[in-house]
Amino acid sequence: MLKSGAISQQFGFTLVEIVVVIGILGVLMAVALPSYQAWIRNTQIRTAAESIQNGLQLARAEAVKRNRNVDFVLTNNPSVATSAGFGATALAGAINQLQNVNWLVRVNTGAAPTINDYIQGRVSTEGSRNVAISAPQATITFNSFGRLTPAPGAILTISVTDPTLTAANQRQLNVTINTGGSPRMCDPQLSSSNAQAC
Repeated sequence: MLKSGAISQQFGFTLVEIVVVIGILGVLMAVALPSYQAWIRNTQIRTAAESIQNGLQLARAEAVKRNRNVDFVLTNNPSVATSAGFGATALAGAINQLQNVNWLVRVNTGAAPTINDYIQGRVSTEGSRNVAISAPQATITFNSFGRLTPAPGAILTISVTDPTLTAANQRQLNVTINTGGSPRMCDPQLSSSNAQAC
C-alpha cells in the first residue's frame, strides 16, 4: 500500500555541480601546467649533469684501475654502445649549446678505437632528451694517476642547459673538472657562500 505523503530521496550530483567542478579543475590545470613542464625540463638538466659527472668519475677510476689513459668522449653519434658507431667520435673541439649529446668512456690506446676499447656509454634519450651541452672540448683524457692529460691551465667546465626554457624558469647546472681531475656538479646561479655554487 502506498502512503500518500511519502518523500522520495535522491542521492548524487546535479549536472550543474559536475560542470562547476570540471571548470575549476580545468582552470587549476591551466595554471599549473607551465610550472610542471618547467619542473620536468629542470629534472632533465639535473639528470644529464649527474650522468656526465658519473661518466667522468668512471673514466677517472678506470684510468687508475687499468693504469692506462682513458677518454671521456662527448659525441652526437646515436650508437655509442654498439660496434657500428663506436669508432666515430663525430665531435671535435669546443661544443656550444649542442643538443642530443651522448657520452662514452673508452680506453685510449693511441690508435683508432675498437669495440674492445669501449667501457661504458649513455645516450641522451635516457631521461635528458631536451638538454643542450656546452664544453671546452669533446674528449677529456685521464691518465693512470687520475689526472687530466694534457694538464689544463684552468678548471674545465661543462654546462648543461635547456634552450627551450626562459632564463627565469631554467636551472643551469655545470660539471667542473679541476686540474687534479676531480669532477664536481655545481649551480652557477647560487651565491658563492653556498657549498653547491660554482
